[in-house]
Amino acid sequence: MTQPRFRAALTLALLASLPASAGAQTSVTFDQALALGARAAPVQVPARELAARAAGDPGIGGTAQATTITLMPGAVVAPQQESGFEMQASITQGWNLADLGSSRRRAAAEERAVLAAQVRAEALRARLEAARRWIELAASQGVEQVLIDASAIAAERVARSERALEAGVGDAASLATARAAQAEIAQARLDAEGERFTAGLQLAAAMGEPGRRDLVARGSLPSPALPDLESARASLRDLDALPDLAVRRLAASAARAREVEVRAGYAPILSVGAQVERGASDAWVVYGIASLSFSAFGQEDRAASEASGAAEREEARLDVARDQARTELEDALHEVEHTREQLEALDHALLPALQTLADRRRLAMERGEGTVFEHLDAQARLTQARALRVRSLAARVWAEVRLWLHLAEVAGARS
Repeated sequence: MTQPRFRAALTLALLASLPASAGAQTSVTFDQALALGARAAPVQVPARELAARAAGDPGIGGTAQATTITLMPGAVVAPQQESGFEMQASITQGWNLADLGSSRRRAAAEERAVLAAQVRAEALRARLEAARRWIELAASQGVEQVLIDASAIAAERVARSERALEAGVGDAASLATARAAQAEIAQARLDAEGERFTAGLQLAAAMGEPGRRDLVARGSLPSPALPDLESARASLRDLDALPDLAVRRLAASAARAREVEVRAGYAPILSVGAQVERGASDAWVVYGIASLSFSAFGQEDRAASEASGAAEREEARLDVARDQARTELEDALHEVEHTREQLEALDHALLPALQTLADRRRLAMERGEGTVFEHLDAQARLTQARALRVRSLAARVWAEVRLWLHLAEVAGARS
């Protein structure tokens, strides 16, 4: 078999549907999995919080302090004086001289920006998870199909060995060897079936439908258009455009805004107002009120210290996140290159060599120049290589999709 026929047959094996005996199933394409993953439950957590904050934050104040109304009724009870009713009433309004309201609104806006970035970051994580699980399910289906094809060949080999033994031209050892190979493939099929079932459950969870047991990957594997790796590396140099880094960067900014807000709470408070006094003799007196309250010794409570520490912590986390992102992106770039090389080596070296070996072992056995043991060993090695090729193709596609989604996020942040 030629190399192009190899690749076509193995790609068809990866995309083949499972047997009809598997029961009712729901087919899911890669694009569907990606779209449903972006709406998964983890994305809704910051999204719902952001919606609540967007509705409530416009009412934030703070510069105008609480309005105070005081009413003080009383009576003259001294024996030497005329008894009667007296009353004092006052109203005062305080104002924060550091414009606390603006600081609070600015901090709230920064916190909403963090939540918006978290929505974006969670959506990317959800899409990556759905993409990875779909590719894993497609790969497990492909491996299972390879083993189904191998099972058919093994069953045919057993049948031929039985006929040869009945005709007196075979031997019991050859039949036992064929049956052992058939049993090994059957065991491998059971393992592959379990792997497929687990992959389907994980895809269902990534799509926001945990517990579903009937998902089947349908359609061709994605083939994202990627620039050359050096261009991709240049595009990803602006690390802060990545969603996770944007969250950390905005969180550091929000922490500084919160520190300003907390410190503004200790600013001097100017209170102005008026007081009305009614004496027992029905005389009325009106007073103006002006007061200034402040901390004479510059004391602040622990909230200011905590806010300062939190700001430093978020900035340190940003530095750590940048270092981690650099490592992860270099790993992603290398993984694309590495998986491409692996697949090329399989397609151009290992698989053709093993196919040639299996073909020659089969011809030698049919001519009586080789044994069934040699042929089955070559066939088993070819089956393992075909399954490896399915997994290697899936690994390459996952590496490319992973890089593609990150590049798309960076491009979207810049536009």
